[in-house]
Amino acid sequence: MEPVKLKRAILKEELLAITGDPISAIVLNQFLYWSERVKDFDSYIAEENERRKFANKEPFPLTHGWIYKSAQELSEEIMIASRASVQRAIKKLIDLGYIEERENPEYPWDRTKQYRVNLNKIIQDLAAKGFTLQGYRYLDRLQIPVTPESDPPPIAQDEQCIAHSEQSIAQSERSIAHNEQTIPNIISKTITDIFSLSLYSEKEKEKIIKEIVLKFYNHLGQQKVSKAKLNKGIKTINQLLEDGFSITEIALAINWALKNMENIYSIAIIQDIIGQALSEHKKFTEKREQIIKQQEEHKKMLNDFLKTQEKLKLIAEIESKLDEETKEKIKKQAERELAKEGITPDNLVYKILLQLKINDLILLYGTEKNLINQKPV
Repeated sequence: MEPVKLKRAILKEELLAITGDPISAIVLNQFLYWSERVKDFDSYIAEENERRKFANKEPFPLTHGWIYKSAQELSEEIMIASRASVQRAIKKLIDLGYIEERENPEYPWDRTKQYRVNLNKIIQDLAAKGFTLQGYRYLDRLQIPVTPESDPPPIAQDEQCIAHSEQSIAQSERSIAHNEQTIPNIISKTITDIFSLSLYSEKEKEKIIKEIVLKFYNHLGQQKVSKAKLNKGIKTINQLLEDGFSITEIALAINWALKNMENIYSIAIIQDIIGQALSEHKKFTEKREQIIKQQEEHKKMLNDFLKTQEKLKLIAEIESKLDEETKEKIKKQAERELAKEGITPDNLVYKILLQLKINDLILLYGTEKNLINQKPV
């Protein structure tokens, strides 16, 4: 006699964390089980990868990965809930965005619903709570961050952690700039995006990005940040820069996430919400082309004299020729430029952004006033 195939109902802690109740967590796990076994699984995974590119932008057509399953069948499979309870759980999962529902597109008379698992949404919400989607087949084929940034087991505290002391903050800030100043009103051109980190050396760029990552985790109450977490954070920001986002946009997205999202554990979440965050800064996104054009004009203007001299030395040289009144005008102008871009003093990395703005405006001022390689007045 052949052995009877026994049923299994599995409650996973990570699914309970995002659904809020055991029945919904078990039903979601069952949907995940069946999503791995659809006939068009390869097309389903490819569709999920493509779908992520359109997140928060426009509806995306979903044609693969649909599961034909009734509430009664699910109730019998999980054994611990009635048909009505399963129906309530399904509705909750739909409301949470973890599954989609549709009628049978081929047979309108068929009243059994079809369901599709939203892997992107599930993985994103799991990561926000510090979990991964464990046990899912071919998870590596999903082109999305699936592992939250967690600290490795402690080996030696001095090797694993970087203390964010006042001294390190001061050194980083001094490496970015010299003092508070910005371009006076006599400069006719308005530069609305000076955060072109390509104008900085790789060492200076690394310090700026490192400071942003440290401030992010310090804001979450983590005064000591592991080397692994810090390096992953730097990698996240560098990837966003490579994707075409400016440091301004990244700063806006970080600030938006910290103000509007709960249970943030990793800066990697910025990759998933940056589109949504920037869409809420309409004046920033509407002027994106103008900002890029102005940025290119700025690069072109500085290119002639940046070829032969280090940027920070030039800033120091120009700065030494400025009187206090001009420095104050420069600072005020920098603050106005940031305000135009929607960057306010409550931004987590406002000081960094302000100083970057000051640096570029000093260079622009020195170029127009021919203050380079002259004796101080």
